[in-house]
Amino acid sequence: MTETEALIALNMLPKIGPVRARRLMQRFGGAAAVLRAGATTMQEVHGIGGETAGIIRDWEQQVDLAAEMQRLSEAGYTIFTEQDEAWPENFRQMHDAPL
Repeated sequence: MTETEALIALNMLPKIGPVRARRLMQRFGGAAAVLRAGATTMQEVHGIGGETAGIIRDWEQQVDLAAEMQRLSEAGYTIFTEQDEAWPENFRQMHDAPL
């Protein structure tokens, strides 16, 4: 799984907004690492309780990542993240910028 795919999966989960996702990514080193993290360890992150940690732990039961990637591809969407040069500068200044 690429980091972009992991970001898409995190973005599709309920109760995981950009602020929580960024806290988790900062703690674990990236979106893919968040999806591999244990629920107990996730709860050490501010704002992540047992319910939210469970949602992330069981992400594959809630997200059909392959279908979403196919849908995005067929629609011709280009995905970019804050690591890409095309990321809008205004987003870099936002506390809760989209993933």
